[in-house]
Amino acid sequence: MRIISGEFKGKILISPNNNEIRPTSDRGKEVIFDTLSSILYKQDKEYKVIDILDIFCGTGSLGIEAISRGSKNIFFIDNSKKAINLTKMNCEKLNIKGVNLINYNFFDINLSLIKQADVIFLDPPYKIYDPSEILRMLLSKKLLKMNGILILETSVKNEVQDFKKLRLLKKKKVSKSSYYFFIKI
Repeated sequence: MRIISGEFKGKILISPNNNEIRPTSDRGKEVIFDTLSSILYKQDKEYKVIDILDIFCGTGSLGIEAISRGSKNIFFIDNSKKAINLTKMNCEKLNIKGVNLINYNFFDINLSLIKQADVIFLDPPYKIYDPSEILRMLLSKKLLKMNGILILETSVKNEVQDFKKLRLLKKKKVSKSSYYFFIKI
């Protein structure tokens, strides 16, 4: 697991020592950030001015990749203490200061703990959560700003419903994962 671009390009992140946490593959990160960068460019936005939520953050690799590209306002959220500790260790390894680490169950989270986001990375455990249920919950909590971008990673076996408040921009597949890119409308 490595950082693929930006300030920390090529740096290796600490990986989990078991299968409890499933990190996004390097190829998956390339797909996510190539697509996200293209969308941000079309919206005339830069990484340095957007607020990001990395929900079900695991190792923190998606949020850290965004930091490497210039992001400053990131909240790492996971209900697993192991995941939050792993994210913290990866940030410390790269000397990243001022990150927001929140050990909290996603279903209980609200805007009193975090900021509304321009971009949300959403990578729930494949076999535990229904991605459509997660999206419904996220929309009900109003965590994503208008015209905000939501990137959902899920198993290719999962189907994701259409939602009135989200428009699917792109869907990409890498190995056993599907990546959905939504915009809030």
